[in-house]
Amino acid sequence: MKKVSQIVVVLLLLVAVFYFSKRKKSGTASSSTSSNQITSVVGNEPYRHHPLQFSHHARCRMDCRNITENEIETVLHEGKINERKSEPDANRCPRWALEDKVDGKRVRVIVGDCDNKAVIITVIDLDHEFECHCPGDEQK
Repeated sequence: MKKVSQIVVVLLLLVAVFYFSKRKKSGTASSSTSSNQITSVVGNEPYRHHPLQFSHHARCRMDCRNITENEIETVLHEGKINERKSEPDANRCPRWALEDKVDGKRVRVIVGDCDNKAVIITVIDLDHEFECHCPGDEQK
């Protein structure tokens, strides 16, 4: 188990070094939008190399907000990372918030790298408020 932890730490360090060196070479890789730090997707985030799964919560939000799997895949491939809404250093399940405009909607997708799976945690239409009734909402 200790060996696996060491390998994970080394891999994360390599990803971080690659990310920051790539970002530094590109000059201004980020721009500020509505006080949120938005960074161009580097394409090396760990979740990109894992099978995609949708949480029950994400499925409910997709249904309520009329966001399709295709729109989510577009955001994952073409979207920009919102650093303020991301938690890449979370121990259990690091997560990234990606945003893009798809089919006339500004969409945010929260994707986690959880147990070697890319898990869509939730999806948000940034332009419209929806009254969704998804399991777990009553706990908030």
